[in-house]
Amino acid sequence: MKNTPVVVAFKLELVKQFYQMRQALAAPRFSIPQTYAAALELAALQAREIESLEAQAVQDAPKVLFADSVATSSTTILVGDLAKILKGNGVEVGANRLFEWLRRVGFLIRRQGADWNSP
Repeated sequence: MKNTPVVVAFKLELVKQFYQMRQALAAPRFSIPQTYAAALELAALQAREIESLEAQAVQDAPKVLFADSVATSSTTILVGDLAKILKGNGVEVGANRLFEWLRRVGFLIRRQGADWNSP
C-alpha cells in the first residue's frame, strides 16, 4: 500500500490509539484507600458485595446441585419424566412445552423430519 493521505491518517490514528491503550493498561487499576474513613467505606462495600454473593449462592444451590447431577449422569431420561421432576420442583411445564422449549433454545433439532427432536 502506498502512503496516501488516507493511509497516513490511518497509521497515525492507529499509533495514537495503541499508545493510549498501553497507557491505560499500565495505569494502576486499584487504588489503596488513603484515609481510615475511605478504608472503612471500602470494607463496608466489600462486605455488602460478599453478603449479596453468598445469598445468591444459597439461592442457586438447588439449581447447581441439579445441574451437577445432570452433567455427571451416565444415563438418559425421557423428556416426560424430566417434565414431571421439574413440575415437582415448582417449574410449571409439561412434556410438550418442555420439548418446545428445548427446540427453541437449540438443544433439540427444530427441523421436521427423521431427526426431529434429536439433540
